[in-house]
Amino acid sequence: MKAKNIRTILLIGGALIFSGAIITSCKKSSSSGSGGTTKPTAPTNPGGYDSSAQIQSSALVSYFTFNGTFNDSKGGLVAQPSSTAPTFGTGMTTGQAYQGNGSSYLLVPLGSAASNFAGTSFTSVTVSLWINEPQEPIYAPSGYYTPGQGPEGLFFMYDAASPAHQDLLHMDIEPFAPTTQDTMSLNAGFTATGLTTTGEYAGTSTGGTEQVVPNARLDTAINKWTHIVMTYSGTSSDYTLYENGTAIFANSAWSTYAAGPAPVQLLTGGTGDPGTEPLGPLNYTPAPAGFMIGAWPGNAHVGGADTSQYTGSFKGALQHLRIYNTALDASDVKSLYILEKAGF
Repeated sequence: MKAKNIRTILLIGGALIFSGAIITSCKKSSSSGSGGTTKPTAPTNPGGYDSSAQIQSSALVSYFTFNGTFNDSKGGLVAQPSSTAPTFGTGMTTGQAYQGNGSSYLLVPLGSAASNFAGTSFTSVTVSLWINEPQEPIYAPSGYYTPGQGPEGLFFMYDAASPAHQDLLHMDIEPFAPTTQDTMSLNAGFTATGLTTTGEYAGTSTGGTEQVVPNARLDTAINKWTHIVMTYSGTSSDYTLYENGTAIFANSAWSTYAAGPAPVQLLTGGTGDPGTEPLGPLNYTPAPAGFMIGAWPGNAHVGGADTSQYTGSFKGALQHLRIYNTALDASDVKSLYILEKAGF
């Protein structure tokens, strides 16, 4: 009798252990990815995001991953590679990246999507991208571009007005002396059209056009992945340039604005006036016609744009080009840097 009871107890205990193992196993499967593998956790970031896709997702209007495609995964824009086409190289973490060769570029007509970048739909902007430039651009003594020399276009937005604006949005890398082999000279800015401000630079009557292209020196940015973000708020008129998630000092390239630590409020004014009125919303009028990625447009026209004979094409790698219709704040820029760098 005692032996029978011991056997029953052992059988019941074994059943409980077995059922417990099943329950435990089910819990592990439900709290992890397929095959019971624990899902990676996003690195700590100021915004507390789980992925870069969560950052201002409703304001993201175009996103070029360059992971096996040149097309826009957010807005559906289709890129047209140049005859000497870019290729796909190794991405900074996983996947692929745009790889330039010194004469390649992409032309991206906006078509019916142009309204997303015009008027009151696009009053502020953020352009974010990662680049890996193998060497500083070489100054072209003749003043004309030859492969491997001269300024290298990164990203431009243009219209087909008469005359056309080639750099509604503008990012390029410039040669400069002395050559240090580790510092990048970056121009990043925009040309605002349809402004409601008045003054010397925005026109003498209501409405006008003004070009703002600050320049910055990016230290130790050659032959390594570098995150570049430019923001402009049409509400505050504040311009900020970031390198690897940190706001940096920007000088005036060929615009008239004084240099200063970020953010810099852009002001306009009358003749001889250094500026008293905030620049205001971008308000692109007429609507933009397209993007040029990896080169600098020279002759923008209906249906496309030609490259400039005075400037060149990007030689390096480019990844994660994002265009927002809002100015990301410092917290979101830092989060974007941290998450994209880690592959999230």
